[in-house]
Amino acid sequence: MIFQLAAPAATWNDPAQRAALEAIRDSFIWTGGDVAPPSMVDLTPPTQVRETRQAAIATPLPPFEVTKHTLLARIDPEAHSFELDDTLEVRALADGVKSITLYTTVVTVDDVVCDLPVEWKVGKLPQADTLTIEFAEPLPTDEVVPIYVHAVCDDFFQAVDQQLVAEVAVLGQIRPRSSYSSHVVWYPLDERKNAAMDMTFDVPAPYVALTGGELIERKEYADQRTFRYVEPLRLHRLIPFGFAVGEYVSRSGKSAAGLELSAWGFAGEEKRLDQRVATLQQAAAAFEHAFGPLPWQQIRFAHV
Repeated sequence: MIFQLAAPAATWNDPAQRAALEAIRDSFIWTGGDVAPPSMVDLTPPTQVRETRQAAIATPLPPFEVTKHTLLARIDPEAHSFELDDTLEVRALADGVKSITLYTTVVTVDDVVCDLPVEWKVGKLPQADTLTIEFAEPLPTDEVVPIYVHAVCDDFFQAVDQQLVAEVAVLGQIRPRSSYSSHVVWYPLDERKNAAMDMTFDVPAPYVALTGGELIERKEYADQRTFRYVEPLRLHRLIPFGFAVGEYVSRSGKSAAGLELSAWGFAGEEKRLDQRVATLQQAAAAFEHAFGPLPWQQIRFAHV
């Protein structure tokens, strides 16, 4: 069990008020009987730790990689609709690649097209769907094959099954107020999760679409907007590029190293956005002091 005492800095800095808070802390008494405290030191022998680590490192990845995704996402928050076109560049890393397996959630794959003869099927895992593509002829080393995947979702709302607090653990949704993905694997990706990205969003005006990478193109028509983001840098990512779509306004600033920081929220929240930019600048200063400049030019913080 963890108890947290929270108060403003001025309260902690006042000796009398601080003493009152510490008295609350000191009044807690454990009545659960004698329990041996767990060891604060991991007693696993170093040789065993090294063996376990080496086994994890040695786990082979599939003999292929997705080098790039070229995505077009059509999102209509009012209609709760989500449609995706993904052209993947798949590269064989060894001779004889007969099939590849990719992973998705939220969206349902309904078409796969390739210049080579292929067969495809979808399957289920506890936390993801699988897309398996089998080639009629095995791929040789270094062959790059473009594969087009079309996926749809009538409604996109994914949440952890819990009953305590409504919507506390929502992972993504398509809704008029705010459409976004968070910790959601939503397009076909491989286990490496380090592909370059070229992503275009098509959304109704006046919505704004945000994701990672550099915004290199923005177009506006009578009732539609498109936003194109490109990220050529290939780095391992815990999850693929998420997105946020809303009728956003923004505030921005720069870090000491020149990193562009922007906070996005809704009209009427401008003061809050200014506060978020100031906090982002403090965080960037700490990261840049510890690690040096980040490998990007922009950081976007979107309220969802």
